[in-house]
Amino acid sequence: LYRKHHHRRYHMNQLRSLLEHGGLKVTFTTYFNTILFPPIAMIRIFKKMTGLYPGDDTGALPRPWLNRILFSFLSFESNLISRGVRLPFGVSILALAQKAG
Repeated sequence: LYRKHHHRRYHMNQLRSLLEHGGLKVTFTTYFNTILFPPIAMIRIFKKMTGLYPGDDTGALPRPWLNRILFSFLSFESNLISRGVRLPFGVSILALAQKAG
């Protein structure tokens, strides 16, 4: 069973603008999921060109060995971001904001 999910994709400036218009002061933004960007982009291009979805879309966790690899990629990026490094591109955006005023 394939379920179509509702989602929106934002660029960094769009997200920042929405947060600021919502009365928040943005203190930090960065992309993340940078290491996984190439394979994810290839899957998205394949899906768009063929209408097919490679793999399982049930939301199940990957095999333990693959999950460890994916976790290590995200942990590496998390360590960079926690040191204030802003990643130049990625699949996702992280924004830290607080109430203005």
